[in-house]
Amino acid sequence: MSNHLNFYKKINNIPTVNLNDVKKKILFSQRDNFYFNIGLTKESFVGRKILEFCPGTGYNAYYLIKKFKIKKIRLVDNNISSIKFLKKNLSKLKNVNILTKDLNKFKPDEKYDFVIMENAIDNFSNEKSVIEKITSCTKKDGFIILTIGDKYGILSMKLRFIFSLILLEQKKISNQKKINFLTNVFNSHLKYLSNNTRKTKKWVLDNMINSDFIRKKNYLDYPSLINMLNNNVLIQNVSPQFNKNFIWYKNFKMDENNRLYLKNYLNERKNFLDFETSFTSEFNIEKNLNSLYNQIYKLSPTKKLNIKVLLSIKKEIFKIIKKLENKKKQNRNKVILALKEFNNILEDFNKKKIIKIKTKYLKKFWGVYSQNILLYKR
Repeated sequence: MSNHLNFYKKINNIPTVNLNDVKKKILFSQRDNFYFNIGLTKESFVGRKILEFCPGTGYNAYYLIKKFKIKKIRLVDNNISSIKFLKKNLSKLKNVNILTKDLNKFKPDEKYDFVIMENAIDNFSNEKSVIEKITSCTKKDGFIILTIGDKYGILSMKLRFIFSLILLEQKKISNQKKINFLTNVFNSHLKYLSNNTRKTKKWVLDNMINSDFIRKKNYLDYPSLINMLNNNVLIQNVSPQFNKNFIWYKNFKMDENNRLYLKNYLNERKNFLDFETSFTSEFNIEKNLNSLYNQIYKLSPTKKLNIKVLLSIKKEIFKIIKKLENKKKQNRNKVILALKEFNNILEDFNKKKIIKIKTKYLKKFWGVYSQNILLYKR
């Protein structure tokens, strides 16, 4: 977490969505969709007390106050840049309390109906302690809204990171020009994903320049989270939805709920590789991803690229392609085409050929990394 905070202190900014990045109508619509997809509506929040950790610029708090008639919200963050945005965006609103505090040292004076932590837990090295802290701040019969990551879903992002390193080295881009250069490179990628996502420059800062996150070997995913949860904390809903539960409610055993989610996740995680691609055949590439991510961890943005490491990455991606090509119907899907294109880039770089900035398939390849979860503390 210290490396993550130090990065944002260094750039004196926080590259998350701000209130002026998108129109409020669009922002509110996105937030409506977020809460609806995890099973919550504004009636769920009326008169409720909310605690949000790592709230970024405060766009979620702004939405909850304006739209959901909450009783009060407390925002806890230890990032000075975030605190500045929170005060600027929320100072005129009632029932908001902003606290500059390290989450690990935070001691609540009361418990909350909802505890929220979106897109932040991967920045902590002590995930289990964070989960325990969040749970301890939640009332009985209260809810936790949490975003975790996914090992399958982050593959496309990691390939973009390698692609950025290759381009920066080959084009000999200086440190001062890296952000603008990569912003131009990935503009078309972000536009394919959505016209209403955060600005490309912020995405570049958060994912390509801040390399500690993207180079990580492991991420807090469903298997890890479920092993951390106490028996009194249950998964109630998830988004994207993957749980296939056809058990009649009279036969349903609540104590088996989390394990049922885990079983269904393991069956469906292959479809998190890309947000537009569904795989019909079964395959398991977890060992390949582990090996691949171990190699990517060795790549440093401050050092010349190691060709041996790149060739090891190419070899592992080739193995993944072969597993995905098991069925003839799938040999032309977007994921396979993007992986093949990427391996061609690695091959050309090894042969010292000029790498083109524009890609045909890689720009369309986007995994489903963020997993949004509604937890119930019974």
